[in-house]
Amino acid sequence: MKSVNWSDLPSASAANSNGQYVVGIDTGDATPPSAPAAVRDGTGVDVDTVAFTTELSANWDAGTDDESGIARYWYAIGTSPGSGLGASDMKPWTDNGQATAMISVGLTLAQNATYYVSVKSENGVGLQSSTTSSNGQLVLPPSAVDTSSPVITGVTARNIAVTSATVSWVTDEPATTLVEYGPTASYGSRTTENVLLVTGHNASLAGLSANSVYHYRVISRDPAGNQGVSGDYSFTTLRSSAPVLEISKNVHAYPNPFVTGSKPVKFRLAGMAKGEVGIYTVSGRLVRKLTGGEEIEWDGRNEAGEKTNRGIYIYKITSNDGDVVTGRLVLTK
Repeated sequence: MKSVNWSDLPSASAANSNGQYVVGIDTGDATPPSAPAAVRDGTGVDVDTVAFTTELSANWDAGTDDESGIARYWYAIGTSPGSGLGASDMKPWTDNGQATAMISVGLTLAQNATYYVSVKSENGVGLQSSTTSSNGQLVLPPSAVDTSSPVITGVTARNIAVTSATVSWVTDEPATTLVEYGPTASYGSRTTENVLLVTGHNASLAGLSANSVYHYRVISRDPAGNQGVSGDYSFTTLRSSAPVLEISKNVHAYPNPFVTGSKPVKFRLAGMAKGEVGIYTVSGRLVRKLTGGEEIEWDGRNEAGEKTNRGIYIYKITSNDGDVVTGRLVLTK
């Protein structure tokens, strides 16, 4: 380089730069890369349907290029495979970098429509492969919300025993099993809910009282939480199977003789729900009067809490029905 003054006279010498190295760009790759062998709808194995209307995903096999390598993949979404070119009416061709999977969000997909994902490879010199398209994924309409309660039919009480019974019923759809029960229509007790979803229901009731009326109703819930409740039903438990004997044959005072200071003497009258026992001397003086249920105990003490003397005493049992039975009791030391 030389300099020139205002009179257009050049300088006597020239100055040189330190030089520039020219790099040749290899454009010898004239063949396009291979296209992905397969494009799968979804993020894993191929899916045929999708439940979203704003999102689609796909994944594919890697393309190859032995000369300049794969620089990026392009994908597009359309309503047809595009006859080998790939349709892009839903989403235009988009650079996906070197990733072999994509999730596209913010879409506006039509229900009951099928969408296809098309993919092509691009090598290091910008050449692109042919297009490979997925087999499509159908956008399903949203599931209808279940607001219907299970319909309950065939409610019955069976296997009724002294202290137990089984309640059975049927529902028109799989549902849970629960029974509320009690002496009145207010119930007050319930079984543990069986959450197994069935249409044929059985629930066992235990710990019931003999010869008693029980009201009950059944409740079933479906998977959506809708609850079906039956009307009120009732059944009566069986009487106790204990034999009913004459009162005179059911009078017991035992042990007899009775040792004072030992275990109490027991007066028992089978079938007596409530009654009283009077203890008297042979002269008729009252020693002690006791009340209780079917079995009444006496500890050998009088009304003042003092131990009674040994000897013979008369007991009188009066049932709640007004029946009276008397007997003798011997007290020893």
